[in-house]
Amino acid sequence: MASKPIVLFSGPSGSGKSFLAMRLIEDPKRERSLIVPVVSTWRGSEDLLGHVNPIDNRFEASPFTRFLVRSERAWNDGDRAPRVVVFEEFNLSRPEFWLSEVLTRSQYDEAAVEDRSIHLGGEGIRGLDGPVVTQVFLSPAILFIGTLNSDPSSPPLSSRVLDRAALIHLEVDPRAALATVGVNLEEPMAEAVYELDGILRERGVGFSLRAARSLAELEPRAKEFGIDLWEILDHVLAQEVLSKLSLFAADPADVGITERLADWSSGVGSRLTICGRLASEWSDRLENGMDVLQT
Repeated sequence: MASKPIVLFSGPSGSGKSFLAMRLIEDPKRERSLIVPVVSTWRGSEDLLGHVNPIDNRFEASPFTRFLVRSERAWNDGDRAPRVVVFEEFNLSRPEFWLSEVLTRSQYDEAAVEDRSIHLGGEGIRGLDGPVVTQVFLSPAILFIGTLNSDPSSPPLSSRVLDRAALIHLEVDPRAALATVGVNLEEPMAEAVYELDGILRERGVGFSLRAARSLAELEPRAKEFGIDLWEILDHVLAQEVLSKLSLFAADPADVGITERLADWSSGVGSRLTICGRLASEWSDRLENGMDVLQT
């Protein structure tokens, strides 16, 4: 963060990217933090910043632009407390389109006020108190964070973005995930989770912090549902781990994964019947030349 205008957290879904990003600063009331969900249809700066209303020539500002204005005023008042903007699903749309202004302006020194300012246009921001604002200064106190899922279907980042960003890959060990949420599995269950995670990790799929949280939520309600913890674990692994896996009949490595899953389901995962049934069905599909997508 000391050397790049934006830091990117990549990793499997549920690996804690957003959790970490929103805890980089002490801000319990979320007065200095903002989450910006990126939309796949974004194609320009106006999607992030807002636009000029042609009827009255007033700028219709997005929450992001209003956050920039508040941050600029705080900076000018001598407030140097760090602020965080988190772009969720950063590469859902190509950032060199919608984030171009921020990528360019954030490179300049804090003393270069004009160079670090984004020109909005119009005759001021609608509904904003205080002086008329037609441009906004990128406060050096803002830390820009982007989260990326390890998903092969997402577009790759361009060299322009990578040149301006620091990329940090995050993974969660299943032991740490379970410990974080306070779930203590019996040894056979824990071994089944650890071994499954090891099989799927090379495909960017694994036991996540979200899956651990689901176990933590469901474990106390096992009697209410009339099922035991093995059955709860079976559902969670099927819905929140195996469901993220894609396998291709033309890839020998994917055939190898189904073979390892078969060994797992007949061994330490033998009591996880839903997972075992899925593994068997996938093996049959691959043998018949059919891919396994959106499992």
